Amino acid sequence: MNITKLNDGKRKLCEPSYLDWLKVQTSTPTLIEVVEKVNQECGLASTISKKKAPDTALFYSFGVYGVSVSMTVAKEGLDNQTIYTKMSKGNSKMSWVHHLQLEDVFTLYIEEYLEGVRKVWKGL
Repeated sequence: MNITKLNDGKRKLCEPSYLDWLKVQTSTPTLIEVVEKVNQECGLASTISKKKAPDTALFYSFGVYGVSVSMTVAKEGLDNQTIYTKMSKGNSKMSWVHHLQLEDVFTLYIEEYLEGVRKVWKGL
């Protein structure tokens, strides 16, 4: 089951398909599992390296079509996470911070992620 679709030549999250996919999972996927699924649908099978920090943060790094991506997922309290994302390719760079509630299903972040990869890849 695909959770993304091409719309005007751009890969976008298909929210109804994504929500259906979430329902059939045996456990709630983590953000990085959703990012891996999106990357696979983009035709990428690159592995995502994971490092645990001594505190409550997880660091991930991987490449997407020549774009270097690093994500830090920091847990803040019982119900909140903050995701720090950096992307770069040559002189093109982008970074942003996204705050999540525990019950969020990552739709806004995935849309930002796909848009970020597109912009950095194109050198915008």
